[in-house]
Amino acid sequence: MTTLTRGLAALTCSLLLSIPLVSHAQLGGLLGGGGAAPAAAPDLSCTSRGADGKLSCGDIGLEETADFCDDVDSDYVCDDKDECPDTPEGMPVFMNGCHEMELSADRPWVLRGVNFEFDRAVLRQESIPVLDAAVNVLNEHPELLVAIDGHTDNKGSESYNERLSRQRAEAVQDYFVDKNVNPDRLVFRGFGEARPIAPNSFDDGSDNPEGRFENRRVELNVLDLETFNAVKSEIAERKAQREAEAARRSAARAKAAAAKAEAEAEEAEKANKAAEKKEKTKESSDEDSVDEFDASEYLKDIDSDDTSDSDAAGEADSKDSADAEEQESSSGEFDESEYLDFLEGGSSNTEESEGQ
Repeated sequence: MTTLTRGLAALTCSLLLSIPLVSHAQLGGLLGGGGAAPAAAPDLSCTSRGADGKLSCGDIGLEETADFCDDVDSDYVCDDKDECPDTPEGMPVFMNGCHEMELSADRPWVLRGVNFEFDRAVLRQESIPVLDAAVNVLNEHPELLVAIDGHTDNKGSESYNERLSRQRAEAVQDYFVDKNVNPDRLVFRGFGEARPIAPNSFDDGSDNPEGRFENRRVELNVLDLETFNAVKSEIAERKAQREAEAARRSAARAKAAAAKAEAEAEEAEKANKAAEKKEKTKESSDEDSVDEFDASEYLKDIDSDDTSDSDAAGEADSKDSADAEEQESSSGEFDESEYLDFLEGGSSNTEESEGQ
């Protein structure tokens, strides 16, 4: 093969490995029972290719362009990825090229095709058929204690990748529990970038996208009782630590909020007191301006009033004197004509009295 052809073949195999390869018809056999599969199991097989070179994949309806690579058993899984190269032709297979997938303590079951939203622990819709097939396998082996292990590539910090892989593994466990898998037989772990199964970069230091794709995975591992209980205890301890930390942060936030409210109340009280003091100062200033005593003005007003009163009194005295003098003058003056008229009037009256 040319370098270009090999590159295209490797890319095609990577795409094929992201597709869940298990058929509805063969699911019973895959579960180890050999009987009929449950009616709810989806058809996840990739067993036919059209004339246009497209690979058709069962109920999930995915089609990828399939360039040819070395595939001795014609199961559409490239030989360098095929762990079961002698699969009978036409037999539906899992992503590793095997038509049977048994959970065991010897090897992990990689859930290829389980994908998440970028940088989040939210399952993408295309993950559901793979997870549903895993649920069926788990329910066929209720005696097994299973760890759901999350892994990442090396992009990002170690602590971030460890946390993200743990959260993604927990998301898968939550899905299993929602599908009625007994939670008492499940644990989840996150290893981050610590356990790669492929190089994240080439020898020259350049990026290896295919290798990083292989490393971003979720696995199912069967554990012995002692290991299972140790992991269970670790999870419970981590949960208690998270809850304690959340409670501490909540208390710290509540304390900070109370301190802020107290400070705001004090500031408001200070502002009210300042406003009251300012108002009182203003009222006092107004009263001072009204009640202020100006001696010079007061004396000036008194002098003015005294002068007016003196003048008025003088005028009144002058008038009274003039009236008195006039009265005296008029009372002391002898009017002879009036006297004679008086005498004559008296005589007339006497004569009239005598005649009567």
